[in-house]
Amino acid sequence: MKKLTVFYLLVVLLTVALPAASQRRRSATLNNASVSAQVLPRQQEPQLQRVSPAVREYIRPTEKVEVLQADGSKELLRRDEIKVEDGRQTIQYSSALGKLDEKETRMVVGKMEDSLASKIDVSQLKIIPELHFEKSSSDGTSRTYRIAFASNVPLEFNAEKDVFTGAISFLLVDESGDAAALDKPIPLQITSNTIRTITPKSLELSHLFLPLSDVELMERDVQDSALVKLVTNFNPNGYDVFVPVKPALQLSIERKSMQGLGIQEVPVTIRYIGSNSGKSRKVILQAERGTITPSAIEVKYNEPVTVMLRSEGIGDVTISVEDNTQRSEITVAYTFPWVFLVAALGGGLFGALLTFLKGGKKFSLKPFLYAALIGLLCAAAYYVLGLNLLDLKVSEAFNEVAVGTFSALGAFFGVNRKKAAN
Repeated sequence: MKKLTVFYLLVVLLTVALPAASQRRRSATLNNASVSAQVLPRQQEPQLQRVSPAVREYIRPTEKVEVLQADGSKELLRRDEIKVEDGRQTIQYSSALGKLDEKETRMVVGKMEDSLASKIDVSQLKIIPELHFEKSSSDGTSRTYRIAFASNVPLEFNAEKDVFTGAISFLLVDESGDAAALDKPIPLQITSNTIRTITPKSLELSHLFLPLSDVELMERDVQDSALVKLVTNFNPNGYDVFVPVKPALQLSIERKSMQGLGIQEVPVTIRYIGSNSGKSRKVILQAERGTITPSAIEVKYNEPVTVMLRSEGIGDVTISVEDNTQRSEITVAYTFPWVFLVAALGGGLFGALLTFLKGGKKFSLKPFLYAALIGLLCAAAYYVLGLNLLDLKVSEAFNEVAVGTFSALGAFFGVNRKKAAN
């Protein structure tokens, strides 16, 4: 009985003592851990900055893209592997040129002055498909921007320089609308096998948005459009850009002066330059004085046409041609027709002399002068009015020899017919 009582008491003591000892051990362990935590603070793993959502939206989650690093090397990375590092990084998200979206268009319009907005159609701005991103020097956030340019304004003919001229305007569009300067400019080269004069041939885009950076283009012989390449660090082969060419209406004449008083008629050529298209446009010709035949005509872009201009009066006159969009003009001098008078009188006198020599009669001044005047009248009627008073087929060529010959024939045959009638 005593043994059972002692055993029972031992069980009770163990049941109470063991949980208490376990509790003391746990408390001691927690206290030691607390002290260790105070002495040795916990080290956190470094957090690598990922690219901003503005960059991520250009890349599909599983897509791998080439990333041009600041040191010039390229890496093929997935979207989650791209990290924002010191210096500029670039990705090419497409192989084709694009356009601004509505948000970017509104941002550009909001930063433009009215004078600039009237020259450039912002809705036609194109985008090079490269996204540049870098850490902002102020707050370390990711800044993203792209190169936009305007090339829709066609090359137009400059009559003073006798060449087609135009320009391509560049700007950097920031996704956030920021207009700050860049720590390091973006280089860009402009090349062309079609346009020989490009000024400047290389740019350094150093600021976001305005002012624009312009590249001037000049070329004498271009047709329809001119191919220009935009070369970047990412794409040394360049992006093809076709700059349109506006066909220029041109008026030309072989001589700057002609004999006036309706004596002379000369050809005038109308053509379009800068296009090989078979399309045509109706043009209207006008002269301050004189007659143009015809005065309205259809002209193809790739085919010149000729009209005739007859003088009227004496002095400088302006000859013009115009379609619905442009006008071209030249100045021609109508001079007193001394050459015609001398040639016609000389031919008439020569014809009259032949008449007297043929008849073998004694020279008489009155019929001699009469024959000369007949020759002058025949020449004037033919070259001014188009009336052929002689029953002869003759050339329409107008020169001193032709006028003199026609006048001589008029004097010779006219006098003979007069004698026959008598």
